[in-house]
Amino acid sequence: HVQSLDWSPDGSHIAVTTKSKELVIIDPRAGNVLSRVQCHTGAKAARVCYLGSTGFLLTAGTTRSASREFAIWDPTNTAEPLTREEVDHASGTLMPFFDEDTSVLYLAGRGDGNIRFYEIVQDAPYAHGLSQHQSSVPQKAACALPKRACDVLKTEVFRLFKITGNDIIPVSFSVPRRVAGFHADLFPPAYAGVPALTAAEWLAGDNKPAVRVSLEPATAAATTAAPSLAFTPKAASTPAAAPAAAAAPAAPAAPAAECHCAELLARAQAAEARVAELEEELADELRTVSALQDEVALLKSERIMASAAAANAAAEDEDEDDWQE
Repeated sequence: HVQSLDWSPDGSHIAVTTKSKELVIIDPRAGNVLSRVQCHTGAKAARVCYLGSTGFLLTAGTTRSASREFAIWDPTNTAEPLTREEVDHASGTLMPFFDEDTSVLYLAGRGDGNIRFYEIVQDAPYAHGLSQHQSSVPQKAACALPKRACDVLKTEVFRLFKITGNDIIPVSFSVPRRVAGFHADLFPPAYAGVPALTAAEWLAGDNKPAVRVSLEPATAAATTAAPSLAFTPKAASTPAAAPAAAAAPAAPAAPAAECHCAELLARAQAAEARVAELEEELADELRTVSALQDEVALLKSERIMASAAAANAAAEDEDEDDWQE
């Protein structure tokens, strides 16, 4: 029974974790099992993912004592893991997400609100703990947004969507930078979301790395690495008697940079309008607070005056009693 599955970056192998607590590496074209090893000893389900260009595999599961842990493996030699690290003693299944562009591993636990992240390196100890996102809202599941949809101008390097009982909550991870704008060191060319091979080429034995696209806003729309997947409808048949009708010349496409500038200008104008609305709302709130403060001051003044009048009345009663005596 397969519990988790992931493809190798070049599409040549499949790694799976099974109900029998094994990590199995398969050549899907030949139908051969290349490696089989026990990855975790606990009863909880294990997850597996390839760690991008590092060439490593990661499995996340539990120990016999129910502690959550992850292990990093070399797919060419799975006799022993390269490293094995205990995470905590919570009961939920760990869900791993790897960002190849920054070599950061994110671990989200089902049933808890924390998301831990680690830097993955090629040498021992292979994983360095960085920090964690803490929340009191537990997640039932999670999924990652494609990198090309992140806000690169705000240095957003990763975004997870937490699925809770009633909501889907985005959790954004950013790298602070003093200078605003695009940073090429944080955003190398990312997965383009298009196939590198056709089914026939893959079945013939070809392997290729994933197609990548630049994330720099000025050049992202003009990249030539990704093949076009636009749907072209079949041309309607034309009567033979009218072959002389020439097609109208296509309108020249606007340069990508101009389109991007127009989009940024529209976003800036919308942001300015929203800021003006918020400033007006804030002014209204301040006026309301000021009116309430005046009302409170008036009530306090009336209360003081009432207390003074009561005290004076009491004093006059005492004087009258003394005079009568």
